[in-house]
Amino acid sequence: MKKSLLLLLILICVETYANHWIANPNQYPNTMTITGVVALDEIEQRSDSLEIAAFYGDECRGSVIASFHETFDRYYFYLMVYGNEGDEISFRCYDHKNDSELDMISETIVDFQTNVMKGDVLEPFVFSFKSYQYQVSVDILSEMGGFVVG
Repeated sequence: MKKSLLLLLILICVETYANHWIANPNQYPNTMTITGVVALDEIEQRSDSLEIAAFYGDECRGSVIASFHETFDRYYFYLMVYGNEGDEISFRCYDHKNDSELDMISETIVDFQTNVMKGDVLEPFVFSFKSYQYQVSVDILSEMGGFVVG
């Protein structure tokens, strides 16, 4: 009885997340797997609140939440992607702590290949995201004012 209560208490205290995106694996007979890490502005992330999803256009083809691997002291994404040969797969990242999709540009695109495994725990695939950068210029024209471009 005490062990059951302790286990229940531990499960209540551990924060878990349900996937934000859901794929329909029944639509596609082919799969590929990606073992990777997430880099935001070239900094590898250490969080179990992040979720990576694979997309073909706007259709989710797989999603997974980060898992901590104690031996390597890293957060990995073990992503199963569903699709058809040659589909151009892009990625999105969702932060469950902030309850929002990251407003960043995905620099990672993969051509779907049936039964291919990309990355592993020793050499993970990198899901790379960059912040949007805006270029603004200001020209001041004497006392009359000026203009802003960008």
